[in-house]
Amino acid sequence: MNEAKLPMLASVCPGWICYAEKTHGFILPYISQTKSPQQIMGSVVKNYLANKLGIQPNNIYHVGVMMCYDKKLEASRNDFFNQDYQTRDVDCVITTGEVDKMFEESNYDIMTSEETSLDTFTKISQQGELLRSSGSASGGYLEFILEYAARKLFNVTGVDADKEQGVVVKIGRNKDFKEVTLEVKIFFFFSKRIFVYC
Repeated sequence: MNEAKLPMLASVCPGWICYAEKTHGFILPYISQTKSPQQIMGSVVKNYLANKLGIQPNNIYHVGVMMCYDKKLEASRNDFFNQDYQTRDVDCVITTGEVDKMFEESNYDIMTSEETSLDTFTKISQQGELLRSSGSASGGYLEFILEYAARKLFNVTGVDADKEQGVVVKIGRNKDFKEVTLEVKIFFFFSKRIFVYC
């Protein structure tokens, strides 16, 4: 088994991945191999759903609505093309800006439409709060990875102030720069810190 490369870098931004591949090849072994949420959903739709429906993956046309034009670049990568069925995991990506423009050109106002309630586009908690990510520029992906690692590797959930351990998020020079630290007390006199930046 290969020894893990640390630190682990993770990003769901295809622009950043492309930049790293073209200009900083030395960091590639440190980038997480996990697919982005867009491409995970593509795999689920083209493999699991196609199998459940009893159809071939190339008989499904999968459209993703994403926030960034770079997501189109990601969907077009050769890594996400199924040679056997000659199909992509995500066939088409439309940005939220393009959806808004389509609504505008069709004179469709989602706020006043009787056909569609805004509630069908959002997820609300039982307390009536809008469910969302942590609000970071990366969509909370980094915090999710570290919180998952804390749970699975060290059985740590949240931040335990008394034990001085858990996933700690510190805002850097501006709101887009965060230092996320997993602090775990392994022995009485020793603590292990994992730093990840976004």
